[in-house]
Amino acid sequence: QVGGLLKEMMRPEDVVARWGGDEFVIGMFLTDREGGRDVLEQILSRLQGTVFKADNEAEFQVSFSGGVG
Repeated sequence: QVGGLLKEMMRPEDVVARWGGDEFVIGMFLTDREGGRDVLEQILSRLQGTVFKADNEAEFQVSFSGGVG
């Protein structure tokens, strides 16, 4: 669900991939560090306001940390 949300938020030319376990990597083409930071802030804001549902209908939220390299 988180991966789908990330893909939905990114541009078509960007790459979203699962790195392993609960980690993702995002390739943002032609984006400087400031732009990348802005995108991460938008993702954080969206995730903070999202309630997910597990297969058993239990609701949960996720945490998020990220960095720009």
